[in-house]
Amino acid sequence: MSHPVSLACYGELQDCACPREALEHGLRRPGDLVGYRDEWRRVLDRARAGDWQAVMNREADVNLVLPPEGTSWERWAEWVDLRLTEVAADPSTVAPLPLHRSSSLVREGLVDPEEGETVRAVLGDVLLPEIAGRRDYLVLEAPRDIGVSRHLDRGTGRVSEVPTRRIGVVLEHRDGVRVVGVHAADAVPLVDVEDVRRRWPVLAAALGGWFNDALLVGEESAWSQQVLMLEQETDERLDLLATEITDLLTLHDADVHAVVASAGCYVEPVHLRLWLQWMAWRIGYFDWK
Repeated sequence: MSHPVSLACYGELQDCACPREALEHGLRRPGDLVGYRDEWRRVLDRARAGDWQAVMNREADVNLVLPPEGTSWERWAEWVDLRLTEVAADPSTVAPLPLHRSSSLVREGLVDPEEGETVRAVLGDVLLPEIAGRRDYLVLEAPRDIGVSRHLDRGTGRVSEVPTRRIGVVLEHRDGVRVVGVHAADAVPLVDVEDVRRRWPVLAAALGGWFNDALLVGEESAWSQQVLMLEQETDERLDLLATEITDLLTLHDADVHAVVASAGCYVEPVHLRLWLQWMAWRIGYFDWK
């Protein structure tokens, strides 16, 4: 039988937005959950007696140099044991993910190549602000349309396209503030961006700065961008992010999505609420430095 950890396909290009989602998909497959738990405990016993990474690579099919979560193989493997124990005792605790995966990317913004000079002129007229974290995100407005924003309707499969004059700008602080990405932003935000930044300043900076359209190249990027965020933002800032995520999730699903999209985040899985919950959980449970 294929173990849920093996089914997670760690280390391979896949379409999950984070490692927790990958494991939960593995847990949804039909199988003997008690048997999976017991098999994992045998792997743990061998890992405790030897080289954690070697045992995880060889016997758990985790083809990675670093663990899927955090920096400690032991911490991650012990957590997997806790998770398997939980679902073996109560299978209803398996995350309610859709049986068939769908892309978490349903929007994109394309700058018209002929408007490149317009975009550069707008950027040249702006004094870049100081930013508190490693990354941030701002939206500028051009005097005319500079591209299009596209949106895929998951229900119909149709793609709509709207001209836009708004420019999404990704900022990074590393020996000064610099622009590391530019894209055509949504023509009209779902909610006022300034309102979002006032209530959730760290969340807005993180979601726009790390999960924007300019840097999400391919399905695996949501996974890798989150790891980079967890490694590079300070622990203090990540703690604030987790707190703001908790506050955001007090809203209804439609409002949560509106805030996330308006912040400049282009990762929009069907299970958006779970993705955010898992982000806050990863911050608090694992060491990333």
